[in-house]
Amino acid sequence: MSINRLPSWLVLSLMLVLLIMACTCSGASEATQVVSPVATEEKLEVTQEEPSSVAFVLSDEIFIHSSGAFAVYLPDGWVTEERDDGIAANDPDDTAALDISFTNIGVSVDDETLGIYIDAIEANWFASFENYNAYDPEIQGDGSILMPKDVSSGGKTWTILSYYWQEGTVVYQQDFWVLEDLYDDYLDSLLAIANSMETDAAAGEDASLYAFRYSFTGPDGLFSFDVPYGLTYVREESDEDGMRVIIDSWTSPDGQMTVESLLYDEGEEVSRSLAGAIALELLRQFYASDLKVIDDLVQPDGSERLMWNSAEGNYSGTTFFETRGTSFLFLTWFADDDHYDLYEPIWLDLVESYDIP
Repeated sequence: MSINRLPSWLVLSLMLVLLIMACTCSGASEATQVVSPVATEEKLEVTQEEPSSVAFVLSDEIFIHSSGAFAVYLPDGWVTEERDDGIAANDPDDTAALDISFTNIGVSVDDETLGIYIDAIEANWFASFENYNAYDPEIQGDGSILMPKDVSSGGKTWTILSYYWQEGTVVYQQDFWVLEDLYDDYLDSLLAIANSMETDAAAGEDASLYAFRYSFTGPDGLFSFDVPYGLTYVREESDEDGMRVIIDSWTSPDGQMTVESLLYDEGEEVSRSLAGAIALELLRQFYASDLKVIDDLVQPDGSERLMWNSAEGNYSGTTFFETRGTSFLFLTWFADDDHYDLYEPIWLDLVESYDIP
């Protein structure tokens, strides 16, 4: 079964049906129990003879995002909040909501790499909600990718339809939230919103890279920093023979940039000179045997910054390291030399957001 966006020739027909029914319908349609968060083809058939149910009426005025990256018709009377990267709208009755956003990822990617980006958004954002349950992705007729799922929030169960697609270096995302037992009633109206959207990727490409970010708190609450939702996150940890190691890493969908945070703790305090030796050993062991330090600078907060490159690997990076009691902290960013300038602003923003409680 699949949920497909309506072909373009049906968009105007659907809008006409919605306007006619808004004027003629005198009662609300009866709710039906949802069986599955994936709609059948029959739910998407919109004809003049058998018009679909209408959960809400769209505004007569199209909303144009301040960036110019997209425009869309929103439900009349919904509460809206515009952000730099999109807009959120909520039904005053708290039965449905939507969020439309765009993210400049800096490069145009193939379908597999776009799938990696989508997986990161799903894992880092939607999976943070209780009872997250994702269904199989579905490629739509217009090339977008549908990711249906259920989550729990505010004591309610929601069905979410998320559409993703890329234009130029911009990934657009439409998220439609509806209470599980009202899914059937709202489906056609939500699809009307989806099909009313117009985009201008050139305007979206002016946005900063990966603007949708969250605050990550390190092990034991020792630090925090902001990191993009669209990067693939992995944690590895071990605690054996009194040696505790935790590595948190984030990688761009194209694999050309990585941020890694490492905590190493053997239960004994580490001197500054020993910390420097450990940092160099870790760099050469994990990143490049030919690694060359091109700049070494002690920071005002007592940490030390190393800037380095690898001629054989064709990549460069920056590492900060410090000690806190018995913990050795190591924060590294590196990128392929061809993508260094592209991705460096993400790293600089991360460093700027770094906070010690």
